Amino acid sequence: MNMILGRIRQRSRAAVAGLAAIYVLSQVGCGPTYPKEIVDEAIVQLCKEEYALDVKVKIIGNTVGVYIPIENLFDNALAISGEAAEKINDVLLSVSRVTLSTDAALNFYIVIAQDPILPEVEVILIRYVRDIKMLHFNQISRGEFGRRMIIDIKLTPQAQKEKVLRGVFDKLNISKADEFIQEYLRTSEVSTIGDIGYWNDIFYMKDIGMGEFLSLQIADRIKGKFITDDSLKESYRLTAIKGEFLQEGGRSFFRFSINAQPLNIEAMGLESEGGSEVVFETAVQEIADVIHGYKYDAFWNVEVVDMISQQVLFAAQQELEDFRKKRINVEELRRWYR
Repeated sequence: MNMILGRIRQRSRAAVAGLAAIYVLSQVGCGPTYPKEIVDEAIVQLCKEEYALDVKVKIIGNTVGVYIPIENLFDNALAISGEAAEKINDVLLSVSRVTLSTDAALNFYIVIAQDPILPEVEVILIRYVRDIKMLHFNQISRGEFGRRMIIDIKLTPQAQKEKVLRGVFDKLNISKADEFIQEYLRTSEVSTIGDIGYWNDIFYMKDIGMGEFLSLQIADRIKGKFITDDSLKESYRLTAIKGEFLQEGGRSFFRFSINAQPLNIEAMGLESEGGSEVVFETAVQEIADVIHGYKYDAFWNVEVVDMISQQVLFAAQQELEDFRKKRINVEELRRWYR
């Protein structure tokens, strides 16, 4: 299943990202067109009246979530179908129009798409509202705008939990477990973006924080480098990457764990105990650029973990900026060998 999902992600991202980057942005007026009291109703109404789409909306904190069921979400080539991509884009446009013209303090929006025949798989898109405004005022390019949206295709978390629970009850020969399972799912905590989902007519979502959003976006952009950069593709096979925004001892920090296997260790002159400078260089460059682009400073430092060598690179805020401005190089950043 993970291999199938991987193919769907790879074949679908370009189509959805391309559509997501061609918004016709609303003009920002003096007063709110959509007062905060009717934001959810406005999104539902726009989708219905202008695109004949039925959606459900939920708002938690400064995050609005939109669910849309789409028949034939995926095509025979394991990609989001063209018709489905257009519907997703119509929803994105509707949500953007509302969030740009409301007095509600909304920072993020989430769009979840599922095929009613296969709700166990979901397409999830997350956008930072201010990015739309920055594109509107030509403060970022269309290409950068497209890279700033998180797009993922994954198994619906609550569907997987229900499957596991039913398997346990079956082994225990307990036949009437539906009520317990539904209560367990309803009370399950949605602590990370990965827990977000829609299952059995219930939204499972959270108020997204900037740190977590950036950790996932940066990880996705690093992954993209290993896929699109010819020199990296010829030298490494990226098997895993994980971005996290963590807190320890009252301090927040980013951690990026990267498993990029060299295709020819001897030819590259790499020692088994020493991590690749290229992996660190690629990761730190992307981290520094994104954090600078968002002017984000609510963190203590950044860790980059080379999972092959178990070498860890540390960089404080000022070091990241010095690296971005080419005042220091990767070798000059502090390291700790496990």
